[in-house]
Amino acid sequence: MTGRSATSFTVSWDRESCLSRNGPGRHYTVKYLVTGATEILATTNVTVNRRTLTASSLIPSTSYTFQVAYTNTIGTGPFVNLIITTFGYDSKFTLNLVILNNICLL
Repeated sequence: MTGRSATSFTVSWDRESCLSRNGPGRHYTVKYLVTGATEILATTNVTVNRRTLTASSLIPSTSYTFQVAYTNTIGTGPFVNLIITTFGYDSKFTLNLVILNNICLL
C-alpha cells in the first residue's frame, strides 16, 4: 500500500513471476468491498504495466477487502486479498468547541 487516508487508499503490487503466469497477461482484475460484506463496491481491469489502483470516496474508519488477480488468455487466476482500514477523519477536519456557561457547543 502506498497511500491511505480517511476516505481513500492507493495500492500497488509486483508483477507475477514468469512461472506463475501461464502465458502473457491481459490485465489484472481488481475489486474491493467492505470487509465482511458481499456487495462489491468496484471492479476494474488494470493494465499489466500499471499495477496500481486508487479507491476513493470511502467511509472513514472502515475496513475494506482489496482483491487482485492476474488475468491472461487462459482465464483469471486466484484472487489475493488485502484488508485495508481507512483512517479516522482526515487531519483537515476541524472541530470548533465553544464553552458557554459550562455548556459545550460543537
